Amino acid sequence: MKTIRKRIVAIAAICALIMGLSLGGLSYYYSGHMATEDSETLMLAKSEETKAKLDSILSGIQQSVATLTEIAVSELDDFDSFKTSSKYVENYTKKIENTVLHFAENTDGALTAYARYNPDFTLPTSGVFLTRNSTDDGFKSVEPTDFSTYDKNDLEHVGWYYIPVENKKPTWMNPYLNENINVTMISYVIPIYIDDVSVGIIGMDISLDTIQKKVEEATIYENGYSCLVDSEGGFVQHKEFQLGDKLEEKAAEVGAIVADAEKENTVLGYHYQGEEKKMAYQTLQNGMKYILTAPVADIEANSKALLKTMILYLIAAFILTSICSWFISGTIAKPMKQITSVIAKIAQLNLQKDERVALLSKRKDEIGVMAQEVAVMSGELGNMAGQIENSCTVVNDGIGILEKTMEETNELCQDNSATMEQMSAGMQESASTMEAILKNVDNVNGNVQDINQASVQGSEISKEIKERAENLKEHTREANERTMEIYADLKEKSDSSLQQAAAVSKINELVQTISEFSEQTNLLALNASIEAARAGDAGKGFAVVASEIGNLAGQTQVSADDIKKMVEEVQEATKNMQTCIGTSTGFLENTVMKDYKDFGKLGEMYSEDATTFENYMVDIHARMETLQKAMDEIVQSLEVISQAISESAAGVSDVADKTNVLAGATVRASDMVSESRANVSTMQQLIKKFML
Repeated sequence: MKTIRKRIVAIAAICALIMGLSLGGLSYYYSGHMATEDSETLMLAKSEETKAKLDSILSGIQQSVATLTEIAVSELDDFDSFKTSSKYVENYTKKIENTVLHFAENTDGALTAYARYNPDFTLPTSGVFLTRNSTDDGFKSVEPTDFSTYDKNDLEHVGWYYIPVENKKPTWMNPYLNENINVTMISYVIPIYIDDVSVGIIGMDISLDTIQKKVEEATIYENGYSCLVDSEGGFVQHKEFQLGDKLEEKAAEVGAIVADAEKENTVLGYHYQGEEKKMAYQTLQNGMKYILTAPVADIEANSKALLKTMILYLIAAFILTSICSWFISGTIAKPMKQITSVIAKIAQLNLQKDERVALLSKRKDEIGVMAQEVAVMSGELGNMAGQIENSCTVVNDGIGILEKTMEETNELCQDNSATMEQMSAGMQESASTMEAILKNVDNVNGNVQDINQASVQGSEISKEIKERAENLKEHTREANERTMEIYADLKEKSDSSLQQAAAVSKINELVQTISEFSEQTNLLALNASIEAARAGDAGKGFAVVASEIGNLAGQTQVSADDIKKMVEEVQEATKNMQTCIGTSTGFLENTVMKDYKDFGKLGEMYSEDATTFENYMVDIHARMETLQKAMDEIVQSLEVISQAISESAAGVSDVADKTNVLAGATVRASDMVSESRANVSTMQQLIKKFML
């Protein structure tokens, strides 16, 4: 059996183990996380530091070549002579040769310095070319490369000239091997243009060994190293690969990272030959990529050492906690055993005083509180046993009295049940009678509702009749007014026609005047024709005009006759119209307007009769509503009475049923009384077992 002491030791050990593992895990996680961040920061700082050193070397060359180019351009004061005079070119070369030498000697790592001219308008070997075998030697002037021996497309031999000229901007050339001195070099060349015409180039070559040493010296952790690739992905420096080997072929994953400009200046993971590594890369001023890499195992070495130390401390803490828990749990387990023994004694109904309880109650911890509660429990159990014994005596006496009461109740219930059955039958008969009354009242109420509905419909009809009478009256009034307007308008137009007829008479007078004027015009035309005939040939033109005037006078006479006939027709039509208008106005005045007045009076009488009928219907409807309310109250009263009778009948039936149930319960209670008497006897036997 597992004791409390062992449980306490186990719990303490488990807690210590959990706490140790939690703290250790968190410490290892955060230390590993910090180590990772520190390693990334260290790698970035190291790569930036090396990049700064390499850029410093490259920047020195760029500044030297740029300054030398500015001086060379400033010395070229006559570009036209430079293109046409070999003497001018020779003098210009002598002038800048010392300047080129000065800059070459003061540029770190410089092995060659040169100024070459455009071979299109200078000699193919023109220019300055200074070289030395190592940085410890002095520069000497040699004959420049003969451009005439190489094709422009021969980039291997003359690409250092034509590529920058074609780019029209300063250019870093990829590393190449100078076979004359057996040294790998890297070139920086600036093309010179004046008025968009190529003059030539200024350039310097430095030993790649200077840059390679800087890269080789830049290491990190135990096995970390650096490498350098050119802008085309060829290795410039690597501890395993040769110059010119392609990065994509040797380490494709690294090549993909370097090709992504967004991943520059960040620490990224990759795999190389099954080994997990991390790297960071920087782009130099000349477009080369500087790469710093290290195995992940080297980066995480410190974290693993820390993990081993934490595990040792965790084991030691676990052992120490277990030992301390064993001794501490002993001080808890001993009083727990004593209090357990006392509780077992009480469980055997032995309530006699125990000295151990008094000693344990003096403790100031949870054991003391438990002992005090055990003592209280023992006293309470003793009091409960005495009270139960007294209660058994009282219950036993009450059971006898209850048995007599139950017998009397049973007899009364049987008598009450018979009486309730008789009352229930009478109530049911009364309910049937009330239902018949309600049916008759419902029929009367239905007739009242029909009459009320008829009165409502009569009222609605009377309103409709009144509305129609009002409409008839209104339509008659409007028709009368319209007739009066027509009569007035017709009369006005008749008077106007008479005035217009007078105007037609004036037209007759005007037509008469036109006829007289036409006759005079015709006579005048005849006289003109006679005079024209007398004039002979000179009057022929005038004769033609006189003839046309005669024709016009004849047409005017015809038109005047036509107008006269039309005027006569208009006067005849006007007379007929006046007769018709007179007849129409007489009919409107004597017949139509009189009829409309009679219609108006008839509409008023029709409206008054409809109003009287409506009042009768409203009065009938009001009286029927009063009767309807009285009938509704009677129906409600009858329904209340019927409901009360039904409820009373149901209540009587329910009382009778409950009386029967009570009688049955009385029988069952009698049985339970007997059972209770047996239980009291059993409880008395149990009380005797307590040792008080």
